[in-house]
Order: sequence, then C-alpha cells, then structure tokens
Amino acid sequence: MRVRTIALSFCLGQILSGCDSSEEDLPDHLDFDLPEMKCTFSTADAFVASALKGHVPNMVCAGPLALGSDCCAPPAPLTAADCLTHPVACDQVSNYCALMLELNQPWKVDLSKVPAIAAVRGYVFSSVNLGRLSTSLATFSVSPHAPEALPIRGADLYVGPQDIDRPSSQRTAYLAPVGLSAGTTNVVPGPEAQQAFSAFARDYLSPFSILLSVRVVITAESKAKMDAWLAAPVSPRRESSDLDESLAFTVTGQATARH
Repeated sequence: MRVRTIALSFCLGQILSGCDSSEEDLPDHLDFDLPEMKCTFSTADAFVASALKGHVPNMVCAGPLALGSDCCAPPAPLTAADCLTHPVACDQVSNYCALMLELNQPWKVDLSKVPAIAAVRGYVFSSVNLGRLSTSLATFSVSPHAPEALPIRGADLYVGPQDIDRPSSQRTAYLAPVGLSAGTTNVVPGPEAQQAFSAFARDYLSPFSILLSVRVVITAESKAKMDAWLAAPVSPRRESSDLDESLAFTVTGQATARH
C-alpha cells in the first residue's frame, strides 16, 4: 500500500494584557493545545468522483507549441470538454489541458473552549503571533500499482471567519504553504500572515476558521492511465475494480500565552 499522510503543527506566541484582574493573577505563561483537526479527501467523494469522469482534451494550450487556448472548445479533431460540468482548464505549469480540482476543508477554531484559555476568561489578548507551522504528508491507495489518482500540485493554509469555505471567501487571508515533500517541513508565516491571524485569534470569544486548500491537477495523460487501469481485467497486480485513493490530513496545535 502506498502511504502519504499530512500532519500540521502550529506553534503560537501570544501576549496577554490584564482586563478585570491584576497581573499578579496571571501565570507567567499558559501552555495549551489547540483542538485536533482532521479531514480526508477521497476519490469516493461525490465531487471528486464526478470530476474524474470528465473528458480532458490532450492538447497543448499554452506556450509556443499551443494548438489552441480554449480547452473547452479545442480545434478538430479533438473532442471538446464539458466545462460546465467538469473543472477543465489550461494548466499553466504543464501547458496542457487538465482537470483542475480545488479541495477545501475549513476547521472552526474556538479558543474559548480550550481549558487553559477558559481559566483566564476575561483577560484580553493584545496580540497573537504564529511561531511555526510544521507539515508532513501521506496518502492511502488500494494498490501500490495503481496510477496516482489525486496528484497534488500544491496546498495552502488560510485564516478567516468561521463561515469560510474556500480561499476566495470574504475576509480570508493567506497563512502559509503546506509542505508536500516526505518528512516534516517547517514554515514561518510572514508579517502580513501574522497580522491577519492575530486579527482573528486575539478575540478568543469569537470562533474563527483555519482553511486547508489542496490543488489537484490531472492532465489528459494522467487521466488516460487511470481510465486504462479501470478498464483492465482484475489481476494479482490489480486488487480492486475501483481506483480508490485518499488524502488524510491531521492538524494539531500547541500554543503558549504570555502576559
């Protein structure tokens, strides 16, 4: 079984200022864990399964060798793609037409339910700064011989109000990229990301969301390999009639609050 898992860790640095109580009532610092966040994207999901049925023209759509620029209406004799039903567009990295899937998972973060924060309810956070994001990746497939069904082009983290569901949602701000290489990758959000996170997290009585957005790009060549796998007779090298693949994500966090 081919295995790839994503785990993300957050280290937050926070400064507290007193509100109704004196500073003597506050400990030097508060260490607490953020609620664990998990999700799974799978080829069995309705949106993904429907997208994988879409036709992708095998056409160079950008650059000096482009046969055309519109993957929805390629020149004859290529077959047009149903772009109203399936997310087909020109991939500016490979210069080929491709299925462009955006898989999003928001997690609501309610700091008021964290025991250590609830114990100092009434204090005001003057600022909340992200210290480090640590990421690692893993995938689950029904067979080690099956072609990759969900090739990840990139993944990113965003912060925003609790009702966000995609990067384009109002008031959503970019946090940091998610590392896709094997092992653990550490990234430090820039000043703008720190400011955006602090704007939401410092008011711990108002829940906010962390959004994971994963970009999957499936070219016609990749699609042909998947279609051939599904059409082939079941054999010892092909344990299942389905092309099942899952991307499992876990987000854990540790925070330190100081006054």
